[in-house]
Amino acid sequence: MKALIICLILATLSGISAAAMPNYIYAEAPVKHFKPEDRPDIYYGPERAMKAQILLYKGQNKKTNHFCAMGLVWANGDIRMPVFWHEKKMLFFDWDGASNDLEAVSILRMLQKSIDYEKDVVSTREEVGLSTYLQVRSDVQALLRDCEKYGKKYVIKPFMEPKICPDPGGCGGDNLGIVLNPIPKDFFDEPYGKFSANGFSFKFTEISYPKYAPETPLKAQILRHKGQNKKTNHFCTIGLSSHYGTGSGMSVFWYEKKLLVFLQNTDDEEAAITAMATLKGVPYDRDVVVETQTDFPYIYTRSGMNKLLRDCEEHGEKFTIEPFKAPKRCTDWEKCEDKLGWQPIP
Repeated sequence: MKALIICLILATLSGISAAAMPNYIYAEAPVKHFKPEDRPDIYYGPERAMKAQILLYKGQNKKTNHFCAMGLVWANGDIRMPVFWHEKKMLFFDWDGASNDLEAVSILRMLQKSIDYEKDVVSTREEVGLSTYLQVRSDVQALLRDCEKYGKKYVIKPFMEPKICPDPGGCGGDNLGIVLNPIPKDFFDEPYGKFSANGFSFKFTEISYPKYAPETPLKAQILRHKGQNKKTNHFCTIGLSSHYGTGSGMSVFWYEKKLLVFLQNTDDEEAAITAMATLKGVPYDRDVVVETQTDFPYIYTRSGMNKLLRDCEEHGEKFTIEPFKAPKRCTDWEKCEDKLGWQPIP
């Protein structure tokens, strides 16, 4: 009888422990932790992807780097794997994993969304507001503590760097070489042709956007930053098609925040708001910036970004956004009364 009582107590405590898992930085609490090696079918070669990440930063491979990865499972079966990189103070919200080594090191899907886990945090949820990247400090710290406890720690010592390899088929078995040759390299230092409304550059107003005003995505970007809507904001936008492709990407310079945001898929309101509500942008006043918000990393140089800014001011279009009434925050796109209030959940 005593043994039965003890078993019941342990079972109850176990249930309480599982139910007591925190939400961390997510909308709902997960129900289970796991380590990457427990799911090799999804999380292929974590060390390879981490080495690829290290190679994106010049000189970072000269020192030892430390990572922590922890898998999370939700009651509905969803899984995510946040990854911490301690030397760079980066938290990647969700490494999607990869089915093979080529995808793991070239597409680098773990880089889709990240924050500085010491700087991009605030004390209360109220301070987060409509921002899609700020996190509550205590939530991030809880995630880090449990990663150290339940996740897997990785120590990546300096390793021999592969030769630059632009073609996956000719990498000689070491696909890490793809990372050393970003596509395209020094993107904005490359020529993109003569300016004309029908050629290589274009303006918001030169394209038909029947579903939304050009100011809409700019407002979505403003709402990412707490308090920024209390002041007037100024933007310069220019559309470019380089010889690498003919897509209608829009480069957006935000003067107050010194940010350059590359807006893709601007053909409808949902795509535009989604992009500008989630893209963090890159500082255009730094010497070199590695941008990793798209499938392939891009390298931006100060000279290249300044050149683009000059061209934007000469050939692009400027917008002034006065303080406006911020919509109510909503996490379900279909139920948003004002789409600008949509806040994607990390």
